[in-house]
Amino acid sequence: MWDLKLNNACNHRIINEPLEIKGSYPNYYAVLKRPVYGDNLKVKILDQNNLFVVNPTLIDYNLTDRKVLNFNISEIDVDVREEIYPKNTYYATYYTNHDNCPKCIYGTNTTNDISINVIGRPILTSDFALMVQKIKKILITELRSNLFDADYGSELPTLIGKPKTVLTLLKAQSTIQDAITYIKMQQTKNYDLLSDSEKLLKIDNFQVMPTNDPKLLKFSFEIYNLNGENVNVGVSI
Repeated sequence: MWDLKLNNACNHRIINEPLEIKGSYPNYYAVLKRPVYGDNLKVKILDQNNLFVVNPTLIDYNLTDRKVLNFNISEIDVDVREEIYPKNTYYATYYTNHDNCPKCIYGTNTTNDISINVIGRPILTSDFALMVQKIKKILITELRSNLFDADYGSELPTLIGKPKTVLTLLKAQSTIQDAITYIKMQQTKNYDLLSDSEKLLKIDNFQVMPTNDPKLLKFSFEIYNLNGENVNVGVSI
């Protein structure tokens, strides 16, 4: 079996960030929300007329600064005067780094967006990686939030921000185990269709990780499949 791969390496790319144009004509400028890194500090500028065009006309803007765009000093013609109707809107696409990336700033250079490969096809996952993804998906889905299956999910999302008490830790461990039991029960319905790599055997070595934040809970546990493979998974709430 296979599924769309959700957990991918983040490219730290900011796409079509709306620009707040400041200054007066023709000396306009804009400050990006995040510093530019990579791609030779290039920023691609679009306006509202070609934002949704299949092959838009992109203008590469080379920064001398990592955040400030100074317009109307080269081939870029920016005009947001009140007498211009409809008012022009401009967007910037660029690369930043992990420390400033809104998609993975609290993670480890990964993102949960669906990704497309170089020939335009969705990146898929299968076997052991698919099983690990299923476990991660059920843990971050709040229990009873799925209209088609009230038993799908966990109570981990409801524990976000709770004090780090023994009761909270026991609740977290219990809801993780319940989610694992749910997956094992679902696998019995089409057991013969699954490869041994995709069949869940158990989770083990549940640990509470130390943190300096009194409201941040971090856990880790190991996932085992029927093929003898195992991987350590970390969860933070």
